[in-house]
Amino acid sequence: MIPSMTFGRTQRGVGSTAVRLVCCLAVLALVPGCTSSVDVSFQLVAPCSDRGLLSTDLCAHISVIIWSLDPSNYNLCVDPSNPQCEGPLARNCEFGDRHCKISGPELEGPGLMVDVLCRPTMDVAPVARATSGALLFDDSSAGVAGMKVNLLLGKINYFVETTVIDSRSSGFPDCSRMAESSGRFGHASVLLDDGTVLITGGIRRFGQGVEEILGTAEIFDPSTGTHELLLDSNGQAMQMKATSRAFHTATRLRDKKILIAGGIGLVNNEKKAIQSAELFDPETRTFSSPSNMGFPRAHHTATLLSTGQVLVVGGATYDNGRINDYWDSAAIYDPNSESWVAAPNTMSVKRAFHQAVMLDTETTEGKVVIFGGENLGGTLNSLDILDPGSMQFYRDPPVDETMARNRSHFCAVLLEDGRVLVAGGTTVADDPATPDTIEYNPDTGIEIYDPFVGVPYGSFTEVDSLGASRMDHTCSLLQDGNVMIAGGLTGGGEATEACELVRDDGGGFSVEYLPGTLVPARYLHRAVTLRSGWVLLTGGLSSQLPDAPALVQSILFVPPSMFQ
Repeated sequence: MIPSMTFGRTQRGVGSTAVRLVCCLAVLALVPGCTSSVDVSFQLVAPCSDRGLLSTDLCAHISVIIWSLDPSNYNLCVDPSNPQCEGPLARNCEFGDRHCKISGPELEGPGLMVDVLCRPTMDVAPVARATSGALLFDDSSAGVAGMKVNLLLGKINYFVETTVIDSRSSGFPDCSRMAESSGRFGHASVLLDDGTVLITGGIRRFGQGVEEILGTAEIFDPSTGTHELLLDSNGQAMQMKATSRAFHTATRLRDKKILIAGGIGLVNNEKKAIQSAELFDPETRTFSSPSNMGFPRAHHTATLLSTGQVLVVGGATYDNGRINDYWDSAAIYDPNSESWVAAPNTMSVKRAFHQAVMLDTETTEGKVVIFGGENLGGTLNSLDILDPGSMQFYRDPPVDETMARNRSHFCAVLLEDGRVLVAGGTTVADDPATPDTIEYNPDTGIEIYDPFVGVPYGSFTEVDSLGASRMDHTCSLLQDGNVMIAGGLTGGGEATEACELVRDDGGGFSVEYLPGTLVPARYLHRAVTLRSGWVLLTGGLSSQLPDAPALVQSILFVPPSMFQ
């Protein structure tokens, strides 16, 4: 089999500035069990980008890489820790050649990814990238034989608006928006097993002091670029089974279902924390099996344990629409019985707006570390650790094993080497006693938690600071091991459009501003890393002003490729 890839290029205007680059890529692959081949055509599209992205010289040189998501596909898998992985297949070509050819029967089988990298010259790093979803190159009902597949082209280390790239859609591809037409903030988003993203709940605004807590859900499909509002059998917007909710959690279970737990909702027309949980089944696209956590909680965390159970920790309760107390308790969900039990003991302090990270299962047996947060006494710098063997929290951790600063509304992410990066947040909590006065102090600090030094509690080390102070931002671990920090609320009450990269240099950490920015700026948004390695950012707010609307634009961050 000799698959051939043919490139062409056209441009077409959309509005006054947007144009389209089309890069046709024809792939021939053998159908398993047959002697015939199938043809697949790819087009690169970028209707929501500026003209500079689509300049004639940008894609003068193309690198086409085909790799597999399946680690057992030794011909195409790319796991550097697995010496049996031989992939990917790659070919460099020029537009003037009109054809690219990749040989090999490895293109049989499911879960194949196509990465297209653009360079102005072959001696420089790629400047733009397009990545497919998981593909099957055959003529079965699930295959892409005879199809024309559109791939969104984006400038590396920049952001690009999500784009309707479904080749079956009528008309020319255009920028997409969240299906909830008034946007969302305080929602939850989670990657589903098929590579799509489930977005649930949140809050939308109709003006100053007029808000609605949402019970709707939508699914974003990276392969089509569309947001689809889930509908019931009557064609109406489907509502979550138990209740509308915001500031809840969504956790993917081992059976692929999604556990949605807690949050705030309306109880007797009053905003309160809720104790209900429910399941979303991606196969039937329905909500079901309402259950009770035992305590109402919002602004908590939910962590999938190595046992397959889910640990829900901390959270806050509400009275008259304001936080009035916090929890030091934890609840454990068992997906086998679809039931909850309380953890045998409590944390050392009450906390919400904290972060919880499960450590490496091989070296720490999957301990869960709970960082910072806040309670009625203010923000916290302490940690609690759950032992998954006993399901109990370690008691009375040493006072010197704490973060350098009290932090709430921050982010934390597990690094590839088993350490945890903690960044930003506010060092001052909102005082429930003075609801009309909001006093926050967003921070620039970055700390690295090392669970292997000072066992069993670990230790913290301050590293380079962020260039912009921020809270209610997101942190996303990229394929290259670096962390992308996006958006957040500044001390001036406005969201920042600045995004930064925390780079692991081996001997230390450095911080640099990314050339791309968030447009519009946002905080209280959500970020999900897709199977392609790109990062989807949805919803949020642009300002603390009480009439600031929720955002409807969803944005993709284009990270560097694993392949250069």
